Amino acid sequence: YKINKQVLNGNKFYVFTDGLSESLNAEGQEIGIEGSVKMIEDSYSKDSKKHLSDVSKKIIKNSKSGKLSDDLTLISIG
Repeated sequence: YKINKQVLNGNKFYVFTDGLSESLNAEGQEIGIEGSVKMIEDSYSKDSKKHLSDVSKKIIKNSKSGKLSDDLTLISIG
């Protein structure tokens, strides 16, 4: 395994599963990687717990069923 080290200096690092990128927008289309990044940026909060909760709530709100259509893991470091 290769290990890279980087100091975040107040920035955050995000890791997410395809449950985020394959979630649907209000028009019923997958948001993809670009949409995932935009959703993370648009919901940004200094409090990571609130931020991740807000992203999850947006995904559920955009779904027609009001439920996640796939498993979702979203991790914020920093």
